[in-house]
Amino acid sequence: MADLGLMFPTLRRDPHLVAAMEPAFVARLPTVVEFERTYGGLTVPVVGGPLEGEIRLGLHGVDPVWRASDGRLVYRGARHPTAQCTLLFDSDGRFGTAWHDKFNVMLDSVELVLEQAAAWAALHGWPHSAIVTGADAAEVVRAVGGLSLDGDASGELSQWWSSDDLVAVSSYGLNGRGRAPASIHLVARAAAQAREIRAALTGHGFTVSGYFVGRFERVPQLVREGVVPGADGGPRREDR
Repeated sequence: MADLGLMFPTLRRDPHLVAAMEPAFVARLPTVVEFERTYGGLTVPVVGGPLEGEIRLGLHGVDPVWRASDGRLVYRGARHPTAQCTLLFDSDGRFGTAWHDKFNVMLDSVELVLEQAAAWAALHGWPHSAIVTGADAAEVVRAVGGLSLDGDASGELSQWWSSDDLVAVSSYGLNGRGRAPASIHLVARAAAQAREIRAALTGHGFTVSGYFVGRFERVPQLVREGVVPGADGGPRREDR
């Protein structure tokens, strides 16, 4: 653990604190350090859903590893330039938020954060979107029809279904998984599909907000490490 002090400000102040930490914290440190080595400094544009904006991966804060109100170990592994909550990962690798000390889980893993960001980026030029709330995602998908589950962009907490002309994304907001069902964000390629889908959903009694009128145009490209932003489709890594 000779390099832990380089990544954890508390340990840099006093390396002997490692010996005083509770065993559960010490056991988690290698995983957290590996996360920082793999993802630290990676900036990922997100152009749809509750995380719209950009996610900046990497440890931050004076003590990035701490214990949430339910006792689980979490670490501050991401930032969002406009979100007022803290972005966290728990000891199982799940991604979520905290407004105070409660961990609100949103996505299954950092890999799913990246997969969904890439999936949103692929919707460049799809101008019609709407949101269905208060409904079971599986029932919405059945009502729409013709959608297939995207296993790469889906997990237990968020699912992504698609066809040639429509995408449906089930996801929780920044308050995480709670009593309310996840919201279903629908994006259609053309006005004809938008009208058909709205008719199908309202006919089944679902509440549709937005009427597919919100335009979905600006999709910044993801950029890989070491290349000029906008040059290709990978995420951007920055010096922090």
